[in-house]
Amino acid sequence: MKKYPKVLVAAPTHESKNYCIYEWMENVAKFSYGNFEVYISDNSPTPENAKWINETFGIKVGWKNTEGKGVYEKITDGHNDCRKYAMDGNFDYLFHLETDVFPPSDAIERLIFHRKKVVNGWYMIGGGGGRHPVYRLNQNNTLLQRKFGWSYVLQNNIHHLGHSGLIKVMQSGLGCQMIHKSVFNKQEFRNPIIKGSIQKERDGLEMGGSADSYWCNDLYYELKVDNLVDLSLFCIHKNDSYSWGRNAELIMNDKSE
Repeated sequence: MKKYPKVLVAAPTHESKNYCIYEWMENVAKFSYGNFEVYISDNSPTPENAKWINETFGIKVGWKNTEGKGVYEKITDGHNDCRKYAMDGNFDYLFHLETDVFPPSDAIERLIFHRKKVVNGWYMIGGGGGRHPVYRLNQNNTLLQRKFGWSYVLQNNIHHLGHSGLIKVMQSGLGCQMIHKSVFNKQEFRNPIIKGSIQKERDGLEMGGSADSYWCNDLYYELKVDNLVDLSLFCIHKNDSYSWGRNAELIMNDKSE
């Protein structure tokens, strides 16, 4: 009997994102893949939300006290908590799926089928007329200098949306990314706010860029791993620039609406 690779579906979350947690769990429950587990790393101010998610949905949820930490540090800690769970559990893949991103039911097998070390589904970010795909193409194998990090890294690549198949990108979000164990076992997620941890000339980002951006840079510069996007695998992103900013503010202030 053929054994399916073991997949961990995981991501950080916060109580401010509970507006779609029921829908997200319903969507994950529809995944057709035969061998996966779900793990959530909760960075809410108290363990009550983690306890509620565990009791309501019957999945494992991690929580630790993040008092005094900034929003990016909390989120990065969550990324690394998911990574540690995947390593400790000897998972073959970490499917990093943000709790407001909704891929199709066959997303896991479609991404694994490519047999690549890192491959993404894609989705839109931003609001109104500024909504755009969550990736940026490789341009002369360099990153553009970005003063304010993640918000300005992504470019509108709408001319690629008529295509299917894989493309190589320099930047993508961590919202729907399949990562092979040969990658996550070697590289942790970097907190971009820690002084002295950033090679600014290399990263092309000032203080304030997200862990997504630095992770993509580490794939390219440190691990020499292609970051690929499957243009046939579109996900619904139940978020926009306002709600993301509001969620970040709530996380930073350790409170919810």
